[in-house]
This record gives sequence, structure tokens and C-alpha cells, in this order.
Amino acid sequence: RSNMDIDAVFDGVSGQMKGEFASSRAKEIFELGIFSGMIDDIKNAAVFCELADLSIAMDNLDSGLRDLRMGAGSTIALTIRNGNQLRAIHAGDSRWRIYRSGRIVEDSADHSLFRDICQDAITKIKQGDDQNAQVSLSLLVTESDSLHIIDFIKANHPTVSELYDHVYWKYQPIPSNNLGSCLGGSLTRLDISDPIILAKGDVVALCTDGISNTVCPHSIASAIRLPDLNHAVELIVEISNNRLCDTSDRDSCGCLKRGGDDDKYIILRRYEEEFPRNGRRSTMPLGIVGEGPMK
Repeated sequence: RSNMDIDAVFDGVSGQMKGEFASSRAKEIFELGIFSGMIDDIKNAAVFCELADLSIAMDNLDSGLRDLRMGAGSTIALTIRNGNQLRAIHAGDSRWRIYRSGRIVEDSADHSLFRDICQDAITKIKQGDDQNAQVSLSLLVTESDSLHIIDFIKANHPTVSELYDHVYWKYQPIPSNNLGSCLGGSLTRLDISDPIILAKGDVVALCTDGISNTVCPHSIASAIRLPDLNHAVELIVEISNNRLCDTSDRDSCGCLKRGGDDDKYIILRRYEEEFPRNGRRSTMPLGIVGEGPMK
């Protein structure tokens, strides 16, 4: 359809088989569904998530695995825009976000141990159970840092996403990217968003953890102010590769401290109410051939 856009990123989850194979398989299945016209709404996208999950699981079993939790898998973050309405679906720690006037107004929730601990800490503090909130947070940070985080929660009443970013970028927690859900490994959670009404100028971002774990939200918000989102993508990847950051509070930001060779895929799209019928993509996906964003 001329007024519909579908974007997605996939990222391999390592196992006894290469994660790149699993994400490539998921990408191929979704390309087939899109080009055949079978994926035209979020419900059908969910069906194809289950198909990709089954296909990757069968590949894992064919390789001799007896426990699928030890096999390869793939994360997914997918958005479908129809007119000014957007729906999103994701599994794992690949993310989708909506930026409005430089601020995050919608954000996916990672299916990870780290995210679950943040949620648990907020819930326990609301219940007045500071002691067990500290026990949970101590799985991520030192005992003294957990006390600072509890003070932050009480003073600022953050959302789970806000606490996640605060802990991740300021305290450099123990890596806790154990995924609670992915295609082909253990698809225990598949989150589907409610309909989201886009406003003119909103930027929809999809990325793998190679971007979200190395580029702070401040730097991404700053980059998307550029008129050309292709240049914004280049800048964000440069920040990730070279550990750069334009924030004034450099001591508390993790851009300078975090790095790595994880795959870096990002798609940016700005909603301008009317899209040209030809040249629908205002993005420049970067990644390994056969894995990552759909083209």
C-alpha cells in the first residue's frame, strides 16, 4: 500500500549455532511475508514471528540440539505504519522508540534480566520494601550503588525505561543481557503495542542492542535533529564505533566507556504526514549482508 511502511531489525543470539544464521532465517521469512502481501497488519506480523520461531527451532533440532535454550535465536523489532497510526512488535532486546521534540514518548521494553530487575525494584519500593529492592539491585551493581539507585527512585519516580537508562549509563552494571525471549530459542514473550497516533515530526527508531547499548539516549536525540536522517544514522554509528558523545555530563555518560563489536543496525524514519509514493525510505540501514534491517 502506498500509505503503509514496514520496518524491522533482526539480531542473532549466539548459541551452539551461529546467531547470524538464525537472524538471517527470520529476515528471509519476513521478507517473504511482506513481498507476498501476507503481512499487512500487526496480527499477521505476530503470526510470522511464530513461523520464524518454529523454523529456527527446527534448524536447531536438526543440528542435534536437545535443549532449544542452548540454540541460536534472533531478536526482532518491527513497526507497521498505516497513515498516521503505528503498531509495533518485538521480542528480545532489539528496540523500537518514538522521539517527539527530542524526547522519548514511546519505548519498547527489553525482554532481559536487567529490565526485569528494574521493574522489580520499582515495584518493591512502591510497596515500601526497600530491603528486597536493594537485594534485587545488588544483582546488577555494588551495595553502595544500589542505595543511591533507591534514593533516585524515591526522588524521581521513574518509569522502568527511565530507571533502565539511568542505571545502565551511570553505574555500568554487571552485564545482564540474558534474554527472556527470542525467535527460535525461547519465545516466551512477544510484545505488541497498542495503536500509536504519530504527530508531524515524530521520529521512529528501530535498532539492535549494538546501538542501544553503546549510544546514550541523549546522543540519539541530538542526532535526529539533523534534517537528513541518513546523516543522523551515520553520526549514531560513528558515536558507537568511536565512543563519542556530545553531552556536557561526560562523567556520567556511558558512551565513552562502552564499546564492542556487536552488530550495529539502526533504522530512522521521520513522520511528515505525507510520504512520497516513490522513495519511501528516509533511512540508511547499516549491517552485515543477510542479517539486520530489511531493505
